[in-house]
Amino acid sequence: MKLRYKVSIDCANCASEVEKAISELHQVDKAVIDFINKTMTVDIKECETFNADEIGMAILRKALEVEPDFTMIPLKEDDDDDDDDVSLWSILIGIVFLIAGLAIEHLVEANIDGYILKAVFLVGLLLTGYDIFIKGIRNILGKKFLDENFLMSIATLSALIIGYWTESVAIMVFYKIGEYFEGRAIARSRSSVKALVSLKSPYSTVIRDGNEISVRSESVGIGETIVIRPGDLVSIDGIIESGESYLDTKAMTGEPVPVHVVPGDEVLSGYLNTESVLTVRTTHLYEDSAASKVLSLIEDAHIKKSKSEKFITLFTFCRKHNYRYL
Repeated sequence: MKLRYKVSIDCANCASEVEKAISELHQVDKAVIDFINKTMTVDIKECETFNADEIGMAILRKALEVEPDFTMIPLKEDDDDDDDDVSLWSILIGIVFLIAGLAIEHLVEANIDGYILKAVFLVGLLLTGYDIFIKGIRNILGKKFLDENFLMSIATLSALIIGYWTESVAIMVFYKIGEYFEGRAIARSRSSVKALVSLKSPYSTVIRDGNEISVRSESVGIGETIVIRPGDLVSIDGIIESGESYLDTKAMTGEPVPVHVVPGDEVLSGYLNTESVLTVRTTHLYEDSAASKVLSLIEDAHIKKSKSEKFITLFTFCRKHNYRYL
């Protein structure tokens, strides 16, 4: 049994920690968070009684022990994942205070009470990074000190205390700008992944016993003949047996110009037929075709980590649990 949720989580390392925590529940076999698509799939162990709401609450409680800002809702097909993690208004407020600070310090710096100036910049700092401070406080209460929210809170408040008023706001503004562009990059990657899903054609027109029938692509074997009409995607890799046409291959190869194909040419799943009918003899199974492999690699990419990323994850884990040595 699988349960799927739309989740809100702001870093890949946090997602990894939540995965581990949820997987420790006795009802759960495995939990996987897709950080790009912001979804979580939980494999539930077979049992006599199954209550999705109770298991969901247990999963949420366990996740909140690790990541206090974690949220999840049951996944719906029409969910819109294009929300921004960083609001632009807080960045704009920070820029206004930054400009005002530079003007005050360099144009009207005479007769300005230092405490008043600090108070003004403290207000600007709180308006710009209030969410960062809240997360930093939660991390302190949860004994998670090696976190960007905690470190940014210390850096900005320290700059304010020692008299670097403008710099305190600048630190927070530049951090929020970096977070905003990171969120936009992730959103674009998510859109690209969604676009790639359309490369898979779940149904194929196959010739069996002299008749053309529509079947699930998974049921088409190697060596069978499929028909690709104009406007259809090539569903399975194969060799053209008859027909000539132009194929739009840019989704798979990046080639912007349609490619002319003739009998004997190899075609890959994900190509779009644009001109005339083709018959193709399959050389791979549906799950082994090019488009399916590309999608599998993308979907599994967040699970595989580089050596450096694994080291950083181990380091933060050891620091969190007060281990002296790695």
